[in-house]
Amino acid sequence: MTQSANAVSHASLTNNTMIGSPDVVAFTKEDEYGQTNPEPWDLPEEFSVPLHPLADSNPWAKTSYAKFTKDFILISEFSEQVGPQPLLTIPDEPKICGTFDLNYFSLRIMSVDYQASFVGHPPGSGYPRLSFVEDSRVVLGDSKEGAFAYVHHFTLYDLEARGFVRPFCMAYIAADEKKIMLQFQELSLRFSQASECLKAGNRRAFAKELQRKLQDLEYTHSVLQREEGLQREAGPQCVYSAHAVEKANELANVEKSIYEHRDLLKQICSYHRRPRRDPQAVACHRCMTECLSECEELLDKYAKLAEPVSHSEKEG
Repeated sequence: MTQSANAVSHASLTNNTMIGSPDVVAFTKEDEYGQTNPEPWDLPEEFSVPLHPLADSNPWAKTSYAKFTKDFILISEFSEQVGPQPLLTIPDEPKICGTFDLNYFSLRIMSVDYQASFVGHPPGSGYPRLSFVEDSRVVLGDSKEGAFAYVHHFTLYDLEARGFVRPFCMAYIAADEKKIMLQFQELSLRFSQASECLKAGNRRAFAKELQRKLQDLEYTHSVLQREEGLQREAGPQCVYSAHAVEKANELANVEKSIYEHRDLLKQICSYHRRPRRDPQAVACHRCMTECLSECEELLDKYAKLAEPVSHSEKEG
């Protein structure tokens, strides 16, 4: 059973396919007799022969067929202007990556749109809704580059991004296929911890960004209301002028934007109350507590905005 599982693993990875985490976990499960059959390691890993060395390569160098000298972490984002692009590597040393094409690999690992719909307007709701999407974990193999990677997808919120959501991914890249497969659970745990801390900090920054936007909108709202009041005092001929109608429409749009941003703030503050469907998610309680405290403070501040006064109320 172990040999067949390893064969499936090898065939899937070397044919440039994506393997989801449930499939990978299945490779490590017990057999029908309740026993595991790990392959014995007679030699330390540093003395092992590479799985598929090229004919003209050094058979004793584990990474001789790879374009990088040692394992590293790659963090990439999806940019609306240029598409998938690498942001940084850990460690940040060019000699480690060697001739490895970071741009090509970023395109590969972010080519799967595992979150087809981030934000939308549900039926009966006039405001955009944030989607609290769980992280995604996959294993990717690229025999051409001599690389295998554990890839962890997650999203961060950004008011300037399409749908307020910007996709990111973290990838642990190694030349050893077995290392990725055997360490999958550990990689998933550590990357989940890092992802939760990043997302908690992002929610705090997103809430503050909403605060600044609401401050600007409230100021614009007060200016437009003041202008509307002056037009009413000037008489009916000014109230129904083209300029007055334009200002009235502008005021209505600002009020709508205020309510939309207030609703987004409520949604981001309710993040901790959502049901978690990811059994591998690991929450950072310190990050969650700090984020929740700041978000609730902002929510209390903007929960009570002055309701717009209609024309009939003013005239009455």
